[in-house]
Amino acid sequence: MKNALVGIFAIVLFMIGCKGDPNNPENLFKPISFSYPQPFRDSLFADTLHGVPIPDPYRWMEAEEAPILQDWLDQESALTNDYLAQITFRKAVGQRVRALWNYERISSPRKVGNFLYYFKNSGLQARDPLYRQALTGGAEELVLDVNTFSRDESINIEQLSFSGDGHYLAFETSEHGSDWRKIQLYDLLENTLLPDTLHWVKYSNIAWSGNGFFYSRYPAPLRGEKTSTPMEFHQVFYHQVGTPSSSDQLIFADRARSRRGFTPQTSEDGRFLVLNIWETYSGNGIYAMDLQRKNPEFVPIVDDMANEFVFIGSTGDHLLFLTNFEADKRKVVKVSIAKPDPGYWEDIIPEGPDLLDNVFLAGGKLVAHYLRDGQSHLQVYETGGGASHMLTISDMGTISDFQSQPGEDRAFFHFESFLTPPTVYEMDLQLLTARIYKAPKVNFNATAYETRLVFFESPDGVNLPLFITLKKGVKLDGNRPTLLTGDGSFNHCMTPRFDPAKLSFLENGGILVQAILRGGGEYGRNWNESGVRSKKQYTFNDFQAAAGYLISQGYTRKEKLAIEGTGSGGLLVGASITQRPDLFQAAITSSGIYDMMRYQHFTIGSKWAYDFGRSEQSREFDYLKAYSPLHNVLPADYPATLLLAGDHDDYIYPAHTYKFAAELQARQVGTRPVLLLVEPHAGSGMGKSVEEQIQEDTDQLSFLFFHLKQPVVYELGQ
Repeated sequence: MKNALVGIFAIVLFMIGCKGDPNNPENLFKPISFSYPQPFRDSLFADTLHGVPIPDPYRWMEAEEAPILQDWLDQESALTNDYLAQITFRKAVGQRVRALWNYERISSPRKVGNFLYYFKNSGLQARDPLYRQALTGGAEELVLDVNTFSRDESINIEQLSFSGDGHYLAFETSEHGSDWRKIQLYDLLENTLLPDTLHWVKYSNIAWSGNGFFYSRYPAPLRGEKTSTPMEFHQVFYHQVGTPSSSDQLIFADRARSRRGFTPQTSEDGRFLVLNIWETYSGNGIYAMDLQRKNPEFVPIVDDMANEFVFIGSTGDHLLFLTNFEADKRKVVKVSIAKPDPGYWEDIIPEGPDLLDNVFLAGGKLVAHYLRDGQSHLQVYETGGGASHMLTISDMGTISDFQSQPGEDRAFFHFESFLTPPTVYEMDLQLLTARIYKAPKVNFNATAYETRLVFFESPDGVNLPLFITLKKGVKLDGNRPTLLTGDGSFNHCMTPRFDPAKLSFLENGGILVQAILRGGGEYGRNWNESGVRSKKQYTFNDFQAAAGYLISQGYTRKEKLAIEGTGSGGLLVGASITQRPDLFQAAITSSGIYDMMRYQHFTIGSKWAYDFGRSEQSREFDYLKAYSPLHNVLPADYPATLLLAGDHDDYIYPAHTYKFAAELQARQVGTRPVLLLVEPHAGSGMGKSVEEQIQEDTDQLSFLFFHLKQPVVYELGQ
């Protein structure tokens, strides 16, 4: 009865929002008039690369503080907000999205001393406060409420690290979603915030050792905290508790290779300091130091950056690494710091048929996380090798947030799927069993829906997987609104994830589809390398072929098909709509990469060169120019497009989105809109508050429903 009443209430809201008959298409989908701002277009400006002129008429948009840019952004935001406000059912969509977000959720607990620590959100809190509970039970205790850190609730806790004795908590905070972090310290015994504050931290760990920790930071930018500043001269420092950051000891720097980054880690026993050295998303170096020695020095373990190495932990005198060295789908090797040459390495977990995604030391065992067709499985091994048990969960989903201690018999992890919210499981490492520890309850009838894993063939004959989530028993008549997503870059694995707002799309007859594409990491190194640099077009071909498959199999038709992507997924969407504008009705991108001629000059862009190549290289220039979304916008009837960005995004420079939006608007010959929505004082989206996420979800879903001509009716409990 409760669900039925909620459904009636939602329909009433919908009818009020429509101000008329909700079944009358003239009221629902009446075209909305709009007029684009007319930005200055410098038709004379062009770079010359390898003898080829590359026009860049909106180069001035890279000047992030220019008044002319801010004026144009204000006009664009006003246009977009006015357009979205005229969608008659937007209020009903917002109400339903808010209800779907309103459920209690917690992180996997982490045992520290005599307590379990975890983040918990009651539902609509802006950020997740940190709590703890004694191992003996009793009431939970609030440790840090990040919602009180600023008046506008713009600060978020991004990383936690506890000292080995459980006395101190070091945590990173980010403001407005920025990649710049600040490290602060909290005394867990006295329940007080300490004055220690470290600035200009980015892409760092907090690695405790003794009465302090190792961390990484950049020099303070000469121009202040700017969005576009290239990231150079990463350095590793040691901070001792109770001292000013100015006295922090420099541990490692590389003055000759300014774009290298360094991430420190320490083993659980505090004996080893391991330095991960990186330049791109593929391949890294490893240096290690035995801190127990009188005058410890770094020993190079790997220095050629040709393979990936992830430090798992230590056993006695040896270090354990997850690596793709001579292993397409990865393996675990044991390395002695006294004999670091590969000839002395020992395989502990050999390469298998599935991708070895991650490995954890827990309860004196190795817990291996495998991906099989993008789905999670756990295999438990002894530390000397030899499998002892496979743990599977019957649903098709993703395991993450694994929390354990090497000497403890209990571990926790999250499991989620497209229809299941992140559920905390408790794992017994002696009995090798897992049980639900905390299951959130969302106001949604998940039993009415299902996820299918299907395979289709790419244009060049490669089998590709699709996750398709839809209502059970739905008739495949080609009339279902369908939202297709993908990525296919940076070795990223697209696995089933829960998104509460997307449930609203399902409730209104929609189909959600997630593609696994070449260029990602779901099937190992060879899979990744089949979609990078000169082969990047295969990623776009795969995605467009997925769209064709959905149409041919009756899931949808092009008038009902939308695509979306974030970051490198934005590049995927940008390339797809410029190459096949006829294939899609609508497109949404967030913080996308569109200018493939200049991406490497901003922020951390040089790190992406392994995937994309560089326009300065003649052999790479041709294929970059051939697919660069910004440089392939021709007069065409483009899909209805919503482009989102944060004006302080210091990961993917927002000028990518500005220039692409302006170019699309100038070349759009059809009647569908190209809208730009820029969030002020915001980053790439990782640090959004719950309210900001609700508003963004509402904008996107309203835009999709309107342009896919899908009436919005929420009837729960069916």
